[in-house]
Amino acid sequence: MSHDHDHGAPDHDHDAWQLEQTSTTWRALLDNGAREGGPLVVDSYFYADGEGSAKALADALAAAGSDVDVEPGRPSGFLRRARPWAVVSSTTLPAASLAGLTGLTAQMITLAHDLGVEYDGWGAQIPES
Repeated sequence: MSHDHDHGAPDHDHDAWQLEQTSTTWRALLDNGAREGGPLVVDSYFYADGEGSAKALADALAAAGSDVDVEPGRPSGFLRRARPWAVVSSTTLPAASLAGLTGLTAQMITLAHDLGVEYDGWGAQIPES
């Protein structure tokens, strides 16, 4: 994935794709042992161009009850270009469902637009029985 674009610019095609992927990923989780209505920890991934936007995002996510990890951008590669800051939010859904995941995805997309960062989707591990 290239991060050379404006992270804050809304990309409605990408947003629609993220919402579509939510349905696809939910079906895959169910097919592999996740239970509808069971607890699910959802990790949401973001990229920010600078420390200020990364920290504003982390503060907003933490205020909403998520655990948040922020990794500073560092020069990398042959040309020593700075990578964007990475922010990972872990949110526990006590009763997972497609509606709950779609709502969470829409919230993350909106938050990313509001703060000028890129939302890169979510993932979850199937809870052990």
